[in-house]
Amino acid sequence: MRSFPIPMFAKFLLGCLTLAALLIVGGTFVFKQSAKPPTQGNYLAKHLRRLQGYEDRVGRGMTGALELVADDTRLRQTIAASAGGAVPDTGREAPSPTSVGEAISARLGSKNGVQPDIFAIFTVKNELLWVTPNTPLRADDLGELAAADRVRDGNVFAHRLTLLDGVPYQVSAVPVRATNGGEVIGGVLAAVHAQRYYDEFAEQSDDVPERRVRPTLIRGQDILASALPQDQWGGASKAMQLDKVVKVVTNDVERDVIQFSGSDQDFYTEDIEGYRGLEKTKIGKVFMTRPRTAADEGSKIPWLEIMIGIGLSVVVASAMAFWITRPIKQFVRQSRKLLQGDTDLTQRIVVHSRDETADLAENINQVFVRLHGLAGDVQTAAFQVGASSAEISAASKQMLSGIKDQSVKIESSTAAITELSASIQQVAENAAQATTVAEKSNVAVTSAVQRMEQIRVAVDDAAEKIRELGESSKRIGNIVEVIRQISEQTSLLALNAAIQAAQAGEHGRGFAVVADEVSSLARRAGQSAKDIEALIQTIKEQTTAAVASMEKGTAEVDTGTQLVSTTLGDLGHLIGVVRDTAGAVQEQAVVSDEIARNMDAVQKIAGEVLTGSEESVLQAERLHELAFQLEESIRGFNLDSSAAHAAPAPIAPELRAAPVPKTLPPKHERPSSRGRSDLRRG
Repeated sequence: MRSFPIPMFAKFLLGCLTLAALLIVGGTFVFKQSAKPPTQGNYLAKHLRRLQGYEDRVGRGMTGALELVADDTRLRQTIAASAGGAVPDTGREAPSPTSVGEAISARLGSKNGVQPDIFAIFTVKNELLWVTPNTPLRADDLGELAAADRVRDGNVFAHRLTLLDGVPYQVSAVPVRATNGGEVIGGVLAAVHAQRYYDEFAEQSDDVPERRVRPTLIRGQDILASALPQDQWGGASKAMQLDKVVKVVTNDVERDVIQFSGSDQDFYTEDIEGYRGLEKTKIGKVFMTRPRTAADEGSKIPWLEIMIGIGLSVVVASAMAFWITRPIKQFVRQSRKLLQGDTDLTQRIVVHSRDETADLAENINQVFVRLHGLAGDVQTAAFQVGASSAEISAASKQMLSGIKDQSVKIESSTAAITELSASIQQVAENAAQATTVAEKSNVAVTSAVQRMEQIRVAVDDAAEKIRELGESSKRIGNIVEVIRQISEQTSLLALNAAIQAAQAGEHGRGFAVVADEVSSLARRAGQSAKDIEALIQTIKEQTTAAVASMEKGTAEVDTGTQLVSTTLGDLGHLIGVVRDTAGAVQEQAVVSDEIARNMDAVQKIAGEVLTGSEESVLQAERLHELAFQLEESIRGFNLDSSAAHAAPAPIAPELRAAPVPKTLPPKHERPSSRGRSDLRRG
């Protein structure tokens, strides 16, 4: 019995979906198992150990800082002076406890310091020298404080939990000695509130506030320190009594929880020891709590993610099945077409993958390429032979008609060439005459250029003389200016002499007459100098105008000289062109005679070509008949080039079609089968 056929696509899709289902189920199981441990009690116990380790590290740092402070010289001087002991001889008065305490407190409270909430300096006599303001530590407490008692004995009290006025602090204390290795004169104490540890630890446990682990220190029903919000302390103190523990079931697991603030809280608790007074005793319990909702959210089955995974699995499996089975389906369709008798050799199997299916498709395509190439070569040869034979026949007929026309045209061309030769001779004679006239014109223009150059030189000389005359006028003007100044000075001297003569009275009359005469001469000399100066100014203006006119004339002469020189150059070029033309015309006359002789030889060759073209027409008709028969034989194959170009596989070099002759017309101009048949019958 034949089994029911299952498509390959369905097999692959079913396999992918089965694998995806196994992965999703297994992942969900692993997720549920991994979500359980964080809800167990030992998980919160580990957080308590981390809290204790954090307190221990900070406490060691605080103790180390106090040991460095205990070696401070100013601190030793202050404690020794207050305790009545020997003060180190420094030549200065011991600093006050306030200044020392504030300086050390500021150093410890800096950004890089331990930042204690309480810092104190005391003596071995329990005298409190300085303490951080507004703190619960008082001088009366030193006698009953375990840290101070250890210091008085010369020991270090290393970061122990201590109740100060009912408030939990982590306390460290270090003795201060008068000298290195000497007697104890006092001590320094630092304390950090436990509340600060708890708040910092809760913030570091998780970035999301709802998932944070929050420690709480409770004594009886009093909460001493807690990382819980302040408004939850009342409900938490009641819920943290052992008789308030309730049991809940989550994911088939029974759990002990405490309930406050409207939610279930996972918890872990341990007794905490510390110092209360001088004795070490149990000071309360530490509860590590975490909201139950945070653990429940972590253990819920992610149904949305599972459904998304199933959807993606279906899509991916369908795509992979389609991707793998697509080339196989192409193989099936191709083989079915061949079995049905379809002889379309342009079909190709297109596969974009790089696996075994691509190799198989490549091999099948190569088979089609070889068959297509073989049939294409035969068809191409048939087209080429048919087209070439038709073209040869038509070309032969056209050539025969052309040769007849060419004979007539050759005779006409011979007569035309003879007439052309005579015309060329006449042109040569005219060119020689033009050359003679141009040479005479060249001599005349050269003479004109020389004369214009002489005129320009003469004008330049005249302009230069006029410039020299202008310069002489300037010098005369300078001399006249001196004469005018002398006349003015003489007038002043004459005026002065007249004044002196008037003062002399009768004895100065003769001198006054001379002074008047001199003054009159000076006025006439000054007037003459002005007239000469005006005349010289007129000469200057006329000289300047004459120089400008000379320069303008010189420029016009230069322009004319340049134009004549340009004309002379063009005339020389024209003479050369005319000479070249005469030589070329003479050569053309010789060539035209040679052409006439060659035309006779061409006419003889045309007759021979006519005979050969008639034979070519007969052979072309026979070749065209054979090409038509070959085309009819291969008509049963589909060799459409547009489909063949879609094949991805290259045609082997040995199967490529022979090159088309240069005389082959484009495909759309080739005669069809019907046209060739009509041509054969015609």
